[in-house]
Amino acid sequence: MTHQLRILSLLFFFVVTGPALAGHASNSLSAAETAKPECGTLECWVTAALADRWPGTQIKLQGAIQWEEPQRIAEELATDRPVEVQVITDQQNGFASVGFKGIQGRVGYSAMKSSYIPRRRIVPGQPLDPQDFDTRDVDVSTAANRVNRGLILGTNITISGLESRQTLLEGQPVLTTAVQKLPDVRRGDHLQVEVVLGDIVLSTRAEATENGLKGSRLRALTEKQKREVVGTLRNDGVLEVRL
Repeated sequence: MTHQLRILSLLFFFVVTGPALAGHASNSLSAAETAKPECGTLECWVTAALADRWPGTQIKLQGAIQWEEPQRIAEELATDRPVEVQVITDQQNGFASVGFKGIQGRVGYSAMKSSYIPRRRIVPGQPLDPQDFDTRDVDVSTAANRVNRGLILGTNITISGLESRQTLLEGQPVLTTAVQKLPDVRRGDHLQVEVVLGDIVLSTRAEATENGLKGSRLRALTEKQKREVVGTLRNDGVLEVRL
């Protein structure tokens, strides 16, 4: 009987409070979705709209916005109606067409992203040294940087502990596809292997046949029998093979 009463109490809680909790979550989401930046000028709203198109960058307008109907712009801004700005087109030459209350305008802009720039040519397989790089803001709204804008390695990521997997050219932004984490084990390294079968643990030595990271799968060749084993590289550097 006591167990049944507990179940009924739980059901009562979810039936009564469930809608209230759901409504609270919905209200929070709605507030987050409608949150707008605190802008005092139309230029600020245009900058915010472009920033939504270019996450992770700093938007800078290049000159004044050229509106088709500047008089209507002034009239609309004089009202208390909410400000709504849309980016209509985003061109490769660093210009954007924007809309405000059905009025179109055109403005030049830049989308700057802080990036790593090699000071020299770096060949594949070389550990990255922060002293070999400058940090520089690059405009990802035009030219080749626009094509690679989603691949450029931002300075919010620490470059120490990485190595090049492709050639890094001097003066060119580093791409995420051109670097990788330094492996914890390299091909040819010798390591301890533990073969686990239930409560039985057998130890042997093996040679890694590929690079690997701790916590990932790794292939190795046992030193005596020359048999391939596949296991997980533990944090203590031991390759654990479960049968």
